[in-house]
Amino acid sequence: MWHKAWDGSSWSPWGHLGGALTSGPDAASWSQGRLDVVVRGPDNAMWHKIWNGSSWTQWGRLGGQLTSDPSAVSSGSNRVDAFVRGPDNALWHKWLEPIGWAPRPWSPGQHLAGGRYASGPLLTMLDEYMGSRQLMANLTLRELRTKYKRTLLGWTWSLLNPLAVMAIFTLVFGVFLNIQPPPGSPSGLKNFPSS
Repeated sequence: MWHKAWDGSSWSPWGHLGGALTSGPDAASWSQGRLDVVVRGPDNAMWHKIWNGSSWTQWGRLGGQLTSDPSAVSSGSNRVDAFVRGPDNALWHKWLEPIGWAPRPWSPGQHLAGGRYASGPLLTMLDEYMGSRQLMANLTLRELRTKYKRTLLGWTWSLLNPLAVMAIFTLVFGVFLNIQPPPGSPSGLKNFPSS
């Protein structure tokens, strides 16, 4: 696995974190400066690595027989939940607290409520989207500024252009040519060619 970090002003160089992955990684953070990464290894077990704010831990094997990429999410401070599709195509769950991962080992008790799944779990938390709100606003404004950089009115053109086209069509067809669409009965949809 390779890792790259943003420090607020620039990206770090790529760093090799080792491991042998057979899935995409997923990560969750339960606090500032903490990052938990889960992956499926070559033995189809879940593996875990932690950034503790200053360094990465060694890979730790969490066991299980995964048939999908794992998903990780933090539902609050001091807790990370991991979900996978197991060998029975059901959803399985394991969680990390300050004392370690539970249950030890994976147990049928963590086989979550019924169902069989053809794909792996995909988890997102509303607070992750809310935390990205400012980033999305900045990226959107940057895109608009870049697109309309050398225009007289800037990104306001993205609003004025459709309004100007509507005004021109209304003026030309409604005022100068005085063309009125024939009234339909009752919805105006009778303006289609008939066979």
